[in-house]
Amino acid sequence: MNTVLKRGLSALVLTVAFAIPAYAQPVTQASVTSACAVSANACIAAQNAYVAAMRAQGLSAAQIGAAMGAVVAALVNSGVPAATIAAAAGNSVQYAASPAQANAFTQIAEVASTGGTIDPVVVQVASSSSPN
Repeated sequence: MNTVLKRGLSALVLTVAFAIPAYAQPVTQASVTSACAVSANACIAAQNAYVAAMRAQGLSAAQIGAAMGAVVAALVNSGVPAATIAAAAGNSVQYAASPAQANAFTQIAEVASTGGTIDPVVVQVASSSSPN
């Protein structure tokens, strides 16, 4: 009887674990960069979900800007298509914590959209959440 009860509880736990919808799973930087490997549209949707999750956690604009900068920097160094980097950087402008960061996101988007080489200094500025 004890073994049957344990198996029944184990099956119930597995059923509940697999019943949690994918959209209820935590959104992380890694999940955003993975989505960006799929398409530009998936990337933007993942970015927006990531920001919504961070806002729900009460993170500040500076923290959100830094997180978005980290995502864009990861994408620049990841080998995803330039069009995806351009879309992600362009979408990140709205989440920038400072004018300098917004400008860096814009520069990355413009250079990526033309297939140019993205300046590492600009990526560093994009990754910063400094209010300067």
